[in-house]
Amino acid sequence: MLESTLTEAQIEAFANTASVNAEMELDKRQDDHAMEMMEKAQKEEALSIIKNLAGEFHRSENTRSKVTDFLRVNFRIFLTSESTWEVEDAGTAIVQMWEAVCSNPKKCEIRKRNIASYKTLQNRETKKLNKELDNGLRALIVKDGEIVEAQLKKAKSKGGEEGGEEGGNTSTDAPIVVDNLDGFDAIAIFTDLKDGKKVSKADKEKAYDAAIKALSI
Repeated sequence: MLESTLTEAQIEAFANTASVNAEMELDKRQDDHAMEMMEKAQKEEALSIIKNLAGEFHRSENTRSKVTDFLRVNFRIFLTSESTWEVEDAGTAIVQMWEAVCSNPKKCEIRKRNIASYKTLQNRETKKLNKELDNGLRALIVKDGEIVEAQLKKAKSKGGEEGGEEGGNTSTDAPIVVDNLDGFDAIAIFTDLKDGKKVSKADKEKAYDAAIKALSI
């Protein structure tokens, strides 16, 4: 049998090192777990705030400015931030807000009008932002849990042939552009008319043209 050449002091030092390493590993696992729980709590709190904001939007509790600020801030971060985690967090918030606003849309006519109003608001704000950033993008929408550029529908020419390729997105979220007035703007105008608000003759005519164009596609 081979005898150990290690002294008692060396053996004790190795044992102490192993013990310290084990304690450090345990502390690391505990810290990682605590960090994971904190991040989970933060995400749950953020989602709760978003759901409350969506609920207030549907109840018309003077939240239009809050929602507008929410869209402006998060879309700006999503489009301009150089931080990957900031972009991911902003994108998640945008998608969660859309899903919260659209929950159970078929159960209430008021709710459906509110969804149309939210679409219009998001469409306008993202178009303004993209124009400011001069990035060549149109309005942005949420489709299948992703933030994508709204695609134009193909327009038929007078000869009956379809025009050039302008997208191909068949989502009902995509705006229909007619004489510089898209489908979301038309919905907003019709909603104002239904609510008894004053709408200019020119805007009414454009809204009717947009509706006729949409039904004929």
